[in-house]
Amino acid sequence: MAAKIPKGIGPVFLTGNTCERFKIRPDVELSAQKPYGFVNCKEILSHIQVNGVISDWHCTKAWVEACPDDEILVVMDDENVYGQNFYVCYTTEVKEQELAKYATAVVGSAEGGAAGEDVAAAEEEKEDEVLSIFQYHFAL
Repeated sequence: MAAKIPKGIGPVFLTGNTCERFKIRPDVELSAQKPYGFVNCKEILSHIQVNGVISDWHCTKAWVEACPDDEILVVMDDENVYGQNFYVCYTTEVKEQELAKYATAVVGSAEGGAAGEDVAAAEEEKEDEVLSIFQYHFAL
């Protein structure tokens, strides 16, 4: 069941062709570490104008028109939290909150990576020690 959708967020189903056209393809431009991209509002409105109701963006028209920025934030929603495979953030406040959330996640994973590197270095040091002991015993 989809979560309650907060003001400033709009769920949208985007097909592969749309993702490719707007350069927001999962596992290409978007990833688990950076599941968002920016799409120019004028390009979306132009796509809606040309394709009408068959445009994947058609349901977002009011949100895109209400967006105070030139670009709208599009976030991949792998877990369908809001009921679709993507959602758009059409207010500056929500856009900043979402970007801050992912910035925190990247910093956290970078810190975790540093800790992981320390563990890997310690393990490598221990392997070197074992190897030198092994070589000592067989060199006699």
